[in-house]
Amino acid sequence: MIPVEFTSEAIESASQDAFLPYRDFLRSGEPYASIASHNPWTKVPSARSELEWGKGWYYDTTVARKHPDWRDLPLPRPTRDMEQLRRDLYAWGFCLVADALSADQCARIRERVVEQAAAERDLGAAYLSPAQQHVWSLINKGEQPAVSRPPPARFAAHLPLEEELGANCSRSGGAPGKAR
Repeated sequence: MIPVEFTSEAIESASQDAFLPYRDFLRSGEPYASIASHNPWTKVPSARSELEWGKGWYYDTTVARKHPDWRDLPLPRPTRDMEQLRRDLYAWGFCLVADALSADQCARIRERVVEQAAAERDLGAAYLSPAQQHVWSLINKGEQPAVSRPPPARFAAHLPLEEELGANCSRSGGAPGKAR
């Protein structure tokens, strides 16, 4: 039973003249409004619009090693050297673990992610956008986890990686979503 102080009515009544320090900021649309106004190439296309390729939109890109802003930089390369992985993670915010997953592991992960996405849709708990379904927090999720922390990732066990590992399942005919 919910205590009377925490019913919807009591909370609404107590919120009429309450001090809400972040309300104006949360309603302002910032920082996204200023990011979008200063970076018009990040504008999300309408689901009804044709995608425009070759015009510099955020979804019209290539791999970093070919991109003009990145191709001349010493970007991380796949490696099994733990010290190099740590240096890359520190310097770049990411690292590339060589042979981290086999083709069989990738196929099993894909199958399990598809199952998890279907289960979340069936339960009404899916996070859907016009373009895709996001399946959050995959580490050890479900009775048969899609992903568990693989041995190569243990070098970064002190980092909160679990919260960030998810999957985006593209929906048929979906347009790109917000760049994040």
